Amino acid sequence: MYLNYKGIMRVVSVFMMVIAAAMIPSVLVGIIYGETSQALVFSAVCAVIALAGFVLSKIFKNAEGHFKIREGFMVVFSCWILAGLLGAMPYYFSGCGMGLIDSIFESVSGFTTTGATVARNVEVLPHSILFWRAFSQWLGGFGIVFVPIALLPALGIEGYSIVRAEMSGTIVNKVVPKLSDSARRMIFVLTVFTFLETILLMFGGLSFFDALTHSFTTISTGGFSNYTDNLGHFGSNYVYCVFSVFMFLAGIDVSILARILSGNFRDILAEQEPRYYAGLFAFFTGIITVFIIVSGVERDFFRVVTKSAFHVLATMTTCGFYSADFDIWPTFAKLLLLCLAVIGGCISSTSGGIKVFRFIIFIKMIKRGAMLRLHPNAVYDVKFGERKVSSEIIQSVTGFLFLYILLLVIGTAALTFVGTDTLHSFVAVLACINNLGPALLLGGNVLNYGFFHGIVKILLCFIMLAGRLELTTAVVIFSKYFWNPNRSR
Repeated sequence: MYLNYKGIMRVVSVFMMVIAAAMIPSVLVGIIYGETSQALVFSAVCAVIALAGFVLSKIFKNAEGHFKIREGFMVVFSCWILAGLLGAMPYYFSGCGMGLIDSIFESVSGFTTTGATVARNVEVLPHSILFWRAFSQWLGGFGIVFVPIALLPALGIEGYSIVRAEMSGTIVNKVVPKLSDSARRMIFVLTVFTFLETILLMFGGLSFFDALTHSFTTISTGGFSNYTDNLGHFGSNYVYCVFSVFMFLAGIDVSILARILSGNFRDILAEQEPRYYAGLFAFFTGIITVFIIVSGVERDFFRVVTKSAFHVLATMTTCGFYSADFDIWPTFAKLLLLCLAVIGGCISSTSGGIKVFRFIIFIKMIKRGAMLRLHPNAVYDVKFGERKVSSEIIQSVTGFLFLYILLLVIGTAALTFVGTDTLHSFVAVLACINNLGPALLLGGNVLNYGFFHGIVKILLCFIMLAGRLELTTAVVIFSKYFWNPNRSR
């Protein structure tokens, strides 16, 4: 088996320089807030990574730029591992009390937009670190690998095989025909919505720093907050409504968001997945609202609807935000939210979960199976809207769901084996595989990951990466078939 290692290293070198450039805003934040030591740490880390990336780019500047799918998988997996390791350096060297494993965990959680944290008191973290936490989620939201893809054509490197590996198991929707233009358009779309949300949050009384960092983590559906009590710190219905609107948008296919910005609303209404997505949101919001009012937890109808919609979207988009009064919610409502976390948002959005498209196909497959039991000789096609779903897509959905369940079971068993109780193991793995982050326990508490053993944190890092890469990429790399020397490229 031949792999274009030199070409892979050339892309990795570009990726390293992108990571280094991404740390520059944190240097500026440190200077603005008088955090001299943190600014120096970010500057040193940025310089080292940039220098290493530059040297590698010179060494491999003549590498072949054409990739097959195997090289695409290697590039994506290598870049995500590097992002977690390089992104951990500021946490480790800044003196914010995080050891090496905790730093890696926080970094991986950021880039994968999981939002799980080991920080017990977030408010004491320096502004530069808080900014890096949020900004790393924003970068990870549109796929950190998409950033260098926007630059690759200038280096003579094609990127479609990389995108296929980055979004394996999904439908790769190009916003515009040219892939590099599509990557740049995607970044532009998410940037516009980020700054629009920032402005609206500032109208709600948030400082520019809080508004910007929380917009980063909303659009990326990451869920990191600058406060230990999360969005409960703000306690404003207006703020909850703003967050709800942009979480809803973040759960939609980015190509559709691009059409929204261009004013093309006619075709959007014909899209099936966003309609199912909106229907699930409305249905679960209604059920939870009624249940909370009937149970007597809260009587103010507008407040209950606002909070229900907010938590449904926070969970369904796997953003993971929560309010201060979530602890008093009935267990049944929290169980419904856990189900929503599994479903997730739309294909090609920044959210996690199995995605609405796969969920609907799975339900239709169950329906077809039941109908065939009643009418064995009949022919029933699985349709999504008016279109017949191909056998390849059905096979892809089935394989994904099998991997999802398998990884959930193995992950829970592995955490239990090293001494974690079964409930915490299951909820932590479920949260990490869906990139949900703050695991909302049925008992009402929000799970902080700081108490887990180091080995458990490393396992959860892999599960977060697997969930972010749609499972297939992370699994394929460890397959013997991938490394079989008798197979072709």
